[in-house]
Amino acid sequence: QSARSDRERAAGLAELGDVERRTGRLGEARKRHEASIEILEKLSLANPADSGAQRDVSVGWSRLGGVLREAGELREARK
Repeated sequence: QSARSDRERAAGLAELGDVERRTGRLGEARKRHEASIEILEKLSLANPADSGAQRDVSVGWSRLGGVLREAGELREARK
């Protein structure tokens, strides 16, 4: 798979996670965002000079943090 298709898959998972969050399915939202972050971190490690990839990881963690905060998992959200 190409980096582009991996990035698109990660973006799709993040979008699904956002939908799950809006519909109150926080456990599913967490799983989707964690899967997205896993892909994005691999892409970032494969190309550490890519600032866009670094930003994508940061945004992914921020989205996951929002889900955790909403779920009342404040200790996890702070990590």
